[in-house]
Amino acid sequence: VLTLGSIFLPHSDYLKTLSRICKAQILQDAKGGYVDKEQLEHGCAPVESNFKTVLISDKGIEIDFADYQVRSYAEGAPTVTISYSKIKSLLNPDCVVYKLAGQAR
Repeated sequence: VLTLGSIFLPHSDYLKTLSRICKAQILQDAKGGYVDKEQLEHGCAPVESNFKTVLISDKGIEIDFADYQVRSYAEGAPTVTISYSKIKSLLNPDCVVYKLAGQAR
């Protein structure tokens, strides 16, 4: 079973990095529309429980947020894809995800 803790290097600031990247992507996707900054900050705070649903793909890791976690229900639950190139230095080389990142284009 893969967990965030097993994908990333121990004692790395991977949660802060995921938080920063996700917030930036969600704001960019809003294209100047309304964003509840408090909801976004809370839903993307660098705690593992905010990143419960993570999918591994050939493009990177995909983080699915729950309804209401980072924006209103009407806007839908976002998915943020983080390319391996943005996080490779934080990946645990003993994890299969590190090897997949090396093959990503």
